Amino acid sequence: MLTTNKQSCLQPYTEQSIDRPLLAIVIPTARYSPHLVRFIRYLRHTCLENDLEIVIVSTIDNPANKLYRKLCDIEGCKLLILERRPGEDMRSKQMNIGVLHCTAEYVYIIADDMFVSCSLLSSLRKILQERKLDTVLHATLPYPVSIWARVRMMEKSLSSYNLYQSSCRIVRRDAFVKLKGYREDLVVGEDIEFQDRLLKLKPRLGVTPIQEGFEVHLGEYVSLSSYIRRAYYYGKYLTRLTRVISRSKIFHSYVATPLPILQFVRIFRLYTLPYAIYKIVMAMATICGRLSEILSYSQNRVKVKLDRKTNTALSTET
Repeated sequence: MLTTNKQSCLQPYTEQSIDRPLLAIVIPTARYSPHLVRFIRYLRHTCLENDLEIVIVSTIDNPANKLYRKLCDIEGCKLLILERRPGEDMRSKQMNIGVLHCTAEYVYIIADDMFVSCSLLSSLRKILQERKLDTVLHATLPYPVSIWARVRMMEKSLSSYNLYQSSCRIVRRDAFVKLKGYREDLVVGEDIEFQDRLLKLKPRLGVTPIQEGFEVHLGEYVSLSSYIRRAYYYGKYLTRLTRVISRSKIFHSYVATPLPILQFVRIFRLYTLPYAIYKIVMAMATICGRLSEILSYSQNRVKVKLDRKTNTALSTET
């Protein structure tokens, strides 16, 4: 259930200050999310988490900023609004700045379409208060709105506790700052790269069993085509990721199954065929995205060379 690494390279644990909150939730967003509004009200009025620090990090072009500002005034949250250039991916920067503005001992980073049960928060408080941990691993399950979401839910129920197929998003703030947070030059895979750096420091790692609560992704896709478009988009940016992390780790994160094939078939018999279709189609879409990125890069290089030759020829004639 719980493992603790005594040879951690991180700084020794210090006792929590009386005035310092134990846990803070950081939520990056760039859109209007009804899930976010309901989740914060759920935390305050159902879970009665009145001393929980909540930080929402939005962008200046978000049309829901007025609503979020009113929500934060009522529910006692922090709202940070960042400048954003057109087309700029701000997710990693939002998470990093959100953590820096937290005062709690631990930070919990979630997306704006996630939902966390009261039981998970209660379990987290207990384990963080009793154990001297650097990070905690928990289960994240897709909301089963379609057969493909149910297939992903079965896979995530297993891969959530695999260190090479999951991401620790409950981290001691001092450890997060020491690692300098997420790489802001990565569009995809920033969580995998952060997990890789975190594990190299041999952190004191805790695990919350799925029976004690889990996180639910409410913004799950309904159609297979939506998953295909996302995999294609991810594939276009894998080249950047391979510069900072090995290809084998990327394979284990995006392609490999959480269990051997025969064992997976034995457990999930009825969903074996949909799962096989899902994995094959995702792999093909990712490969197509990667090929399109390579082709675009090659065309840009050829264009640059032609421009240089044209400029050289014009300067010679002059």
